[in-house]
Amino acid sequence: MPENETARVKAQERFEEDIRSTLTIMQFGPRESRMGAWENLKAGLDSFRGKISKELARELGKIYMVEKDEGVAVFASRIVPLVVLWSELGTPVRLANNPPKVLSDWLWHDFRHPSHVLRVADPGRLRRDEDAVIEIARSLSRAEFPHTEFLCVDSRGFAPEMAQLERVVALCFVGRLSLFGRDAVHSWSGARPWHYRFAMESRPKDLKRGELHPQYHSLVRDGAKNDGEAVYRTEETNSRRIDYGLIRRHVVSSSGRSVVVVQIAGCSSLATRAVAHFAAYTLFFPGLNRKLIPTPPGIHAESHLEALIQVEAKTEGSEFGWSMQELRLLDLRVDNFRWNEDEFRWVPASRATINVTFPNVAARRSPFGRMSEIKIRIDDAPAGFRADSENHRLFLALCMAAAEQEDGVTLDDLGNNRQIWDDNSAKDAAYVTRRLRSIKRLRDLYAIDGCVCRMLSDIRLQIDKPTQPR
Repeated sequence: MPENETARVKAQERFEEDIRSTLTIMQFGPRESRMGAWENLKAGLDSFRGKISKELARELGKIYMVEKDEGVAVFASRIVPLVVLWSELGTPVRLANNPPKVLSDWLWHDFRHPSHVLRVADPGRLRRDEDAVIEIARSLSRAEFPHTEFLCVDSRGFAPEMAQLERVVALCFVGRLSLFGRDAVHSWSGARPWHYRFAMESRPKDLKRGELHPQYHSLVRDGAKNDGEAVYRTEETNSRRIDYGLIRRHVVSSSGRSVVVVQIAGCSSLATRAVAHFAAYTLFFPGLNRKLIPTPPGIHAESHLEALIQVEAKTEGSEFGWSMQELRLLDLRVDNFRWNEDEFRWVPASRATINVTFPNVAARRSPFGRMSEIKIRIDDAPAGFRADSENHRLFLALCMAAAEQEDGVTLDDLGNNRQIWDDNSAKDAAYVTRRLRSIKRLRDLYAIDGCVCRMLSDIRLQIDKPTQPR
């Protein structure tokens, strides 16, 4: 055996021995020691470029799968693909039956395998959505995502077919699918209905660059009570633009193959960049509570995700690129769960129905003196309040106000309604928040966003005897 080859083999053996000596610590040591072992492994991988035996790679993968600490698991999830990359396995195995525990890792997990990130170039704007692609590329680094290719494609109609993808298991479309041609919309939109969609998919031919179109630059929520509700339209006032965008993740299957599809698209280029920033940056960093968004219960390889993002920016200087100033997550759903940002947890996405029945018109107009006669039922079951209790009056007032205000009810308005409170004095928003959260059995029916409470349920106000004399 040549001297250089002998040295390489010995170096590999020593490297594997060092790794194996830490396996027990990785499995059974205290948290700090487990984290330190994974950090040492990463440092070794950064300096070592030989092959690791597939047996050792599998052992490390199994240890990662049973790690219960969220912080250690997140760090390890970014090391395991490197381990497999330098092993005899050749490419990372798809962990379809063992999904990551953090939402960001699940969203981009399949891009550790052969995958494409696609954007469109056209004669009018060769750099279309380049800033958005840069946002994604900063997170999908070559070290952790060595099999991801970033491609710029022709806008005259690019719709990759299954037969053309060969080993590709994931695609990310940056921009609306219609930009990639009609066939792309047909092939890669997926069969499931979405909660949000663009009001107009294809750009009007006479729309000039920089101009806003009321339909093309807007999103609508399907299932709204009427056409005027839940429209998210790009607007410019006082040299500021407010824009909206979507993240979608679903699986398209054909001819016995499945491809993960991630769509990053905004009403305008501002929101496309904002959505990319959220998907590839915000999700990867802890929030104010120093935690990452976890995956919801039951998530799997075929799960679908949908997120609605709002962004605000100054229009001054936008011809050279947008400078985002405020980014908000308006809605985030995975399968049958919806993210409650205020309480940092997933709640069932299926909307309950709250039926509030007043005995007559007079009670509808002045309800607080007749609380014992007013019935509140949730999905045909009694709400369970003690008659004329403070919580009873608070929830009734919330339902009545929310039925009239699609955008939510301010906590200050509830606090200033003295008829709600036992001592007949106004309350601040913090007190109202505490009272609402104390009704634990109903907390999945609403979400508190700052100083606004939004109902996650359908509310029906009805009068038992509408013709009864007042």
